[in-house]
Parts: sequence; structure tokens; C-alpha cells
Amino acid sequence: MCILCSALTRSPNHFDLDSVTAGGSPGNVPGSEAGQTMNGFETSDHGETIATTAVLTLGVSEYGTIANATDEDWFRVELVAGQTYDFRLLGIGTAFNSDPLLRLRDNAGGLLAADDNGFTSNSNTHESDAALTFTASYSGTYFLEADSAASSLGDYLLTGMTQNPAG
Repeated sequence: MCILCSALTRSPNHFDLDSVTAGGSPGNVPGSEAGQTMNGFETSDHGETIATTAVLTLGVSEYGTIANATDEDWFRVELVAGQTYDFRLLGIGTAFNSDPLLRLRDNAGGLLAADDNGFTSNSNTHESDAALTFTASYSGTYFLEADSAASSLGDYLLTGMTQNPAG
């Protein structure tokens, strides 16, 4: 089990996915990078077009579920031209998505980039997670699409951060 999964399934004294209520205030996720928080949970299916109401705030992780082979979850994200960003889509929890697929789309929904195996936790359970590094060509709205490769279903954690060249 990876560090993040083990942190999310510890005793009630620790962060527990089952004890967080949707729409509650974000909390720090044990084992996550400094400054990264987790937002509310997907309580109804996110939209699958540019009309989605789901928003990804940089530095705040979003938790959701790919429920069936045709399910996709789209998130609006605001980016600044010339700035480089790192995005991660990780399977998480006991029913985790074992092969997440992440797509980045422009403001009209056109595909800009995709990845399904760019990140590994070296945990023997999350070897097919997704990662994208992207430099915005314009300031404004982009869309991140959480999906799964090979019809892998389950829970995921989506995060976007401004890239820090110093690591």
C-alpha cells in the first residue's frame, strides 16, 4: 500500500475518507506535499464537457470516482500564459482506479495532452498513475479530464500545482 493510501485509511485520529463530508472545509492530507489540501468529494457525477461545474483549484486535490466504462470527470482550471504546471491523477483508497488516464483540454474542449502511465509511486500498487507537465499558451480556462485506461474503474485523486523548478 502506498503512503497516501495508508494515511487515508488509518485510525479515526487520522484523515479518513469515510469521515469527511462533501462540501466540508479542506483538510491537510497526511503524507501529501506541504501546502496541498483535499477538497470535497464527488457527490454526483461531474460533467463530461466544457459545461462542467467542477473546478480544480491549484494546490487543492479533488477526489472522485470513475464509475463505469463511459464515465469521465471534467474539471475547469484557470492557468496563466507562460507558467508551467504539474498535474497528477492517482488511484486512491481501497477501491482505487488502477490505471488512471489524464487529459488536458483547451477552452473549447480540444485535446492538448494526455497521459496514463507517467507517474509511479514505486509501491507495487500504483504503477500506472498519470502525470502531465504543461506550460500554458494562453491565460484563461483549460479543462482536465479524469478518466481510466483499459476500463479500470474506481476512485482517484486529481491535483494541479504550479511547477517549482527547484523541486
